[in-house]
Amino acid sequence: MVNCYTAIFLILVHTLDICTMIIARNKLGTTFYYKEEMVLLSVYKGRISIDVGLEHLASIVEFYKSNEVLGSVVDIKKMYGSFAKIFEYMKTTYYPFSLKSGLKCQAFVVSEDLIINNLSSKLQGLATSFNLESKVFQDRTKAMAWVKSNI
Repeated sequence: MVNCYTAIFLILVHTLDICTMIIARNKLGTTFYYKEEMVLLSVYKGRISIDVGLEHLASIVEFYKSNEVLGSVVDIKKMYGSFAKIFEYMKTTYYPFSLKSGLKCQAFVVSEDLIINNLSSKLQGLATSFNLESKVFQDRTKAMAWVKSNI
């Protein structure tokens, strides 16, 4: 017999199955794919670990290889520490595969932390060097709206 909580859970899972799927998850973050919009949302939190960050990005690259993605929102508002060491991977692997997947724009959601803001600006510059529309926000909802309006 199905109780009320199980029924609600099954409805939520079914709804998420149609609209959203998790394509990467580890202790640093989770990346969702919104099928209808063809948009990725990556949400990161905690202290950055370069190895864990690269592992997460590699999972996203694998997804790019066989799926169309038009836009991306990267929410690093709750992440702290330097992620400068991932820039080379972004340059040589992540962005080339994202472009092949169809990526047109990318938004970054940041806190007021000066280190994260500085690194995000550099990452935005890297995205722009690949001819991607790119913008930094402090609000995820505004970032998602901007991405959807630019794809």
